[in-house]
Amino acid sequence: MQEVSTQEFIQMAQRCAAEIKDLRNLVGRLSPKADAYDAICTILGLLPQRSQGMSDDLMWRIEKRIRELQEPPAIPPAETAGEEHAND
Repeated sequence: MQEVSTQEFIQMAQRCAAEIKDLRNLVGRLSPKADAYDAICTILGLLPQRSQGMSDDLMWRIEKRIRELQEPPAIPPAETAGEEHAND
């Protein structure tokens, strides 16, 4: 299996995040129509009431991981000269 470079992963994750944002905008535009349809069906007794559940925000997790990968790696502090021989 071919490994994906960090840059390729960042680009892929950014495309995924953009697609999720576009789909959320579409859902935002269609949601009032769907809610009206569900309300009419409920009034007519065609559909039972549905519960509203919350799920993990995948887009937030993707964008958080992108930020983590884009940050420069932390450089560990250099050892002080002579410390390695202090116990000799």
